[in-house]
Order: sequence, then structure tokens, then C-alpha cells
Amino acid sequence: MGAKANKRVNQREVIDRIRERTGFSRRTIKNILDSTRAVLVEEAQETTAEDVTQFILFDGVSFILSVVPERERRDPRNNTHITVPASVKVKGYFSYSFKQEINE
Repeated sequence: MGAKANKRVNQREVIDRIRERTGFSRRTIKNILDSTRAVLVEEAQETTAEDVTQFILFDGVSFILSVVPERERRDPRNNTHITVPASVKVKGYFSYSFKQEINE
């Protein structure tokens, strides 16, 4: 298991920081963040088995969406075969320059 976070930044704090930098209203910023999330979800739902979609959120941060096909697996509880439904796998990536900027 990964390390437990000892500091969390919630959506309100992010919105407040963006508001300080841009002067936009909280409602405008929240609408932009919600719309960005909705586009990501919509894109993931539209991803088919033939697709591998790269979604570049902003410079240095991207997501790869790919479909894991339906497959047969063994249920360890009773040793029977079960069908695992297809799903969309989401991976997040951070560029080297983004990581360098964080560590400056």
C-alpha cells in the first residue's frame, strides 16, 4: 500500500487559489473544473476496444484511456471460472519537465 497522505487539498482550496491568481468568480472556476471532469468521463465512456485515447489535460499532465476487454478469470473463493466485464483503464502521466518544476 502507498503512503497515507498527511495533507489534502480539497476542491474549495484549489478554487480559492485559482480565484486569487485569475480574479474569476468561484462559480466560474467550479463550472470550468466540473466541465473538465465531465469531458474526461464522456471521453472515457466513448472509448472503444480499438481506441487508445490520450487526453492532455494541460502541459505536462495527461491521461491515457484504454479498454481492458472482457475476460475469464478464476474465482479464488470456490475455484470456478467467472467472466470479468470489459472496463476502461485510466492512467495518469506527468512529464519530466512538470516533475522538475515541482522539485525546484
